[in-house]
Formats: sequence, C-alpha cells, structure tokens
Amino acid sequence: MPQPRRTHAEARAAMQEGIVREGRRQLRGHGPAKLSVRAIARQLEVAPSAVYRYVRSRDELLTILLIASYEELASYVEQAADTTTHAPRACLERSMLALREWAVEHPEQWALLYGTPVVGYDAPASTEAAGTRVIVLLARILSTGNMPEVPLSPALHAVARTELLDAGVGCRPEQLPEILNTWTATVGLISAEVFGHLGAEFSAHGEELFQLHIDAICSRYHLP
Repeated sequence: MPQPRRTHAEARAAMQEGIVREGRRQLRGHGPAKLSVRAIARQLEVAPSAVYRYVRSRDELLTILLIASYEELASYVEQAADTTTHAPRACLERSMLALREWAVEHPEQWALLYGTPVVGYDAPASTEAAGTRVIVLLARILSTGNMPEVPLSPALHAVARTELLDAGVGCRPEQLPEILNTWTATVGLISAEVFGHLGAEFSAHGEELFQLHIDAICSRYHLP
C-alpha cells in the first residue's frame, strides 16, 4: 500500500532533523573542524543540492548545531529547575545537577558549546538567545539570594545594567561579577570532568565534587 506523500512542511522538518542528527554524528566521529555538508547529504542519501537549500556551508552547519544544542540543554535544565514549584535553593541545585548530567551524557555537544573555539568560525548573533538561556535562569535564581556588590567602572556598569534589564534579572549591576564568577566556575568544573582534566585521582569523584560546589554557592549567597 503506497505511503501518503509528506507535506512540504513535513519534508522540511524531516530534512532539518536529519541535518542535525547527521551533524551530531560527525561531531562524535571527527569533531567540529571536519564537519561536511556533502557528507551529510551522503548519509541522508540525497543530492548535495537538497541539503544546500537548508545549509550552505560548514559555518552555517555549525550555527545550526550550536543553536540546537543550546536549546536542548536549556530545555533540559529549565525542566529540571521547575521554578514554579521549588524554592530557589532547590531550583539552583536541580538546575545545576541537570547541567552537569547533560554534559556528561553529551560530551561532544558540550565540547561544541563550551570547548575550544573552532578556528575560523565566529558564532553569529543568532546564537545569543539560545546560548544565554541557562545563565539567565541561574542568574534569576541567584538574584533571590544575598550577593555581594563590587564597584564597577562607569562603562562596565552601563553594560551590566543593560544586560540585566534585557534578561529580566532582578539584581544590581554591581552584583553581576558574582553571577559571572559562579557561571564560569560551574562551566569550568563540568568541563574539567567531561574533558578528563580532573586527573585519575579525582575523575571518579566528579559528582561529589560538583555537589560540594553547589553547596558552597548556596551557602555563599544564602539562598532560601
């Protein structure tokens, strides 16, 4: 019995899904520097021209994979945080544990997001909205606590004020360095585990070390 023909929208969605799936397969096998649109076409068993309608270059493919991974990570963390149900301390713990869990389960995607930048590639502004979802979530949770303030130069103060307002984070610009320090320390600790930089002695204790990191943050900011 013949199968019903897919609509244009269904065919487009299937192609986009296939591009992301095969792009991630290439990431696992070869890393971002060797992504190939033509190789994706071969895997999808279509002419290269069919794929080029959706992605015209390696850089566009990288952008698609970046946004897809950012969105997947953010949705995973946001669902775990469940800010409408839990108190800030529980939200922070749940979101950060989900962040680490996703990274451990998807090391190639984590490396694409937070690893060594790909030579010759500059992420466009279109990646910003997806790329900041997790840090904005954590910033909103942290803003419910008691964060220290540090003096900022007028130029940095203006930038911090604009960014916090745009993100809807309810803290003062002078508290932004605390948010950034917490974020970079968190990404750094997760990356050290995912990329094998903790060393043989500590690699087996990544989960415990990360829990201690979370506990220290909650205590430092007196999260309710």
